[in-house]
Amino acid sequence: MKKSLLVLIATVVAISSCKKAEDKKDDNDNTNNNTVDPCTMVISSSEGPSAGDLFILGTDNTFNDSTLFKKTGTAQTWDFSVLVSSKEDTFNFQSTTGTSLGTLFPSANMIISAQGLDLAAIKSTAGISIIATELPPIINNISITPAFTDPAIFIPYPLQKDGSFSDTYSAGVTMPYDTVVFSVVHIDSIRATLTGSNSFSVDGCGKITTPTGTYDCVKYLLNPGTLVEKYEGHVVGSGWVDFTVMVKGLSGFKTPEFPLINSKSYVWVSKDKKFPVCMITVDASGNATSVQYLK
Repeated sequence: MKKSLLVLIATVVAISSCKKAEDKKDDNDNTNNNTVDPCTMVISSSEGPSAGDLFILGTDNTFNDSTLFKKTGTAQTWDFSVLVSSKEDTFNFQSTTGTSLGTLFPSANMIISAQGLDLAAIKSTAGISIIATELPPIINNISITPAFTDPAIFIPYPLQKDGSFSDTYSAGVTMPYDTVVFSVVHIDSIRATLTGSNSFSVDGCGKITTPTGTYDCVKYLLNPGTLVEKYEGHVVGSGWVDFTVMVKGLSGFKTPEFPLINSKSYVWVSKDKKFPVCMITVDASGNATSVQYLK
């Protein structure tokens, strides 16, 4: 569901030093220990996040460079040392034990809490995939839990130069919403279905510099395809009717956005950091809208 889905976030980097929070456990050691040429290294799922890991990221929403982050090829350098963090975000990978999502989706082996969302995920050799999310109220103070009938890849594995991946996803949820339209049509619930596709291409390798250090990394581009949204209303006495245009126009209704799923993003990953050290999200025109880097 991303500002449109994925929407069923986020937007999900190769940094290295991790800042210790007084009341939080941060698992990065603030050093870059790679000894292998980043253009030949392979990053597997065993070197990615696991339940129990917490990552703190700085966010710069004023970054306006439009070319540096697009550099591709081998032996590249990306210098983002001038980034200034205006706030901190966390990506918390938790055990499913004792969580509502873990109870509802027992096949999940971790819960990801990020940017105000809780995501049920499965980690495998092919990547970290999202199977459900617990969203804050979207309309009429109703919290919903969309489930993915076709999981969405959060981070793909293995990552290596010139690697590529493709992924389709589909999520749906039914929510109560009692209203009368045009004084004659009584709707008692809304059903939302969102489908989309993503492509991932590892198109660069080399060294990235952030305010916390310089790291060997591979860079990949997450390029989302078209997100298809369908909203149906259950008409009392008639059944389900397609009300996509009307539902999207309802006051207060907005499609959830999910990190690292349906926003075009450039992502740098360092082999020994477990989590991307830098992520840049761009808009439809290709301009950077947000940069997050591992602290």
